[in-house]
Amino acid sequence: RRYITIPEYIDGLPVSTIGAGAFLNESRLRIINLPSSLTTIKDKAFSGCTNLTSIDIPDNVVNIGKEAFKDNIRLYNVNFNSNSKLEVIKSSAFMNCSSLSRFDIPKNVIYDELLDYGTGSAFVGCVNLNQINAHKDSSFYTSVNGVLFNKVKSALVLFPAGKKDSTYELIDSIKILGKYSFAYSSINTIDLNNVSTIN
Repeated sequence: RRYITIPEYIDGLPVSTIGAGAFLNESRLRIINLPSSLTTIKDKAFSGCTNLTSIDIPDNVVNIGKEAFKDNIRLYNVNFNSNSKLEVIKSSAFMNCSSLSRFDIPKNVIYDELLDYGTGSAFVGCVNLNQINAHKDSSFYTSVNGVLFNKVKSALVLFPAGKKDSTYELIDSIKILGKYSFAYSSINTIDLNNVSTIN
């Protein structure tokens, strides 16, 4: 089916979870409407949905699992409302979403689960991603010109692969480069400045 609406209730019970691999490789799927009762999108739930172009993540979703939207090559829009309760985006969640150009991180997403400098693969292969923006009220992240840092700017978390800068100079406070922080980037020259750790 190309168009699916998941109901709020099934057999009188609220729908809270999209199971692991529930729509894996459903290449015909173009539009899916998720219920407001949803709290969890499990691993590979929508992986390989190559014709899915846009998705609205309900406010009550707290967890997006590993590879949940991996290889969704036509996905260009992932929308969160300002009241999003999202806390966790696991590794490779949006890997190879090559049409994604912008991603806005909700304010409650925690630092050691999204692109932390130990794992850092949620957006690997998003070759047209040119800005990733932290919510202004985030306690964990900040962004400058579409580049993502931890809140205190001691670590560069992600330089989006789609940014067209040919050179980049790290600010003085950056000591750590996250794993995959410059993955797939076309940048030619990086001034590491005061960096002491490259993961």
